[in-house]
This record gives sequence, C-alpha cells and structure tokens, in this order.
Amino acid sequence: MDTDILGEVIRVEKELQASLEGEKIKARERLEVAQRVSENEILKEREKLQELYREQILKANQEAEAAAASVLEKAAADTLRIEQLTDEALRRIVMRQIRAILTG
Repeated sequence: MDTDILGEVIRVEKELQASLEGEKIKARERLEVAQRVSENEILKEREKLQELYREQILKANQEAEAAAASVLEKAAADTLRIEQLTDEALRRIVMRQIRAILTG
C-alpha cells in the first residue's frame, strides 16, 4: 500500500511538472506575441511621427520661402522707389537727417 501511495505521489508530481512546463511554454509564447505586437505598434507610431515631422519641415520651408519672397518684394519696391527719387528729394532727406543728428 505504501508503495502504491508513493507511486501515486510520484505520478502526480510528474503530471504537475509537465503541466507547469506546458504553462511556461504557453506563457513564453504569449509574451513573444505581445512583444511582436508591441514592436509593430511602435514601428507604426514611429512611421507616423516621421511623416508628421516631414510634413512640418515642408510646411516650415514653405512658410520661410513665402516670408523671404515677401521681404524680397518689399526690398524691390523700396529700391525702385529710392531709384526714382530726384536729386532734390535726396538732398532734402539728407538735410533733414543731418538736422536731426545735430539737434539730437
């Protein structure tokens, strides 16, 4: 009888070990799946962020180009206006500036 009980205990212990190993394998597999899913999500999010970054750089470049074009247009208009000033008009401007400096 004692040998039957001991045999039963050993059999149950082996079953428990086998079951525990099976659960470890399942847990490892679930962990690997979760890790792959997480890596895929991270990759997708990185791609979204990179695309957003590219869009923001493009937008910033376009805004900078538009601002530069505006500055150039104003400079061209100012240059044209200055080029059209007569000698007399230039003399008056210079004299006014000199007076402002002297009375300062």
